[in-house]
Amino acid sequence: MRIITLIENSMNTGVLQAEHGLSLYIETDKQKILFDTGQTGAFIQNARKIGIDITDVDTLVLSHGHFDHTGGLYPFLEINSKAKVLAKRNIFIPKYSGKTRFIGTIYREKMLANRLVWVDSLTEIEENMFIVPGIKNI
Repeated sequence: MRIITLIENSMNTGVLQAEHGLSLYIETDKQKILFDTGQTGAFIQNARKIGIDITDVDTLVLSHGHFDHTGGLYPFLEINSKAKVLAKRNIFIPKYSGKTRFIGTIYREKMLANRLVWVDSLTEIEENMFIVPGIKNI
């Protein structure tokens, strides 16, 4: 298994972009997984620069509905036509910092049609690799 950080907030090397948020590329013998998409589509450019073809990703896992983990969702869907998107049902519930600053993810039904898979319970996405959606925030 390979895990490569495509975007996070401190890896600005002058070659790769950094931004508040996270995106990880996970490659196993069986599939290619993207975990989160950062704040924008910058993870796509970083992937290209290091030789990762995002169009080959089989599965996108979204951890939660804050923009810094899902902001690149729609740029990803524009270039990858096959990946399933695994997410908890509450991912598109509007989220705000304070009363007015939107920090969530907009639901675009057409772009997610036939791709979105709700994960409501413990789900194995690869041998010994699980999505655990029932963790409560403290």
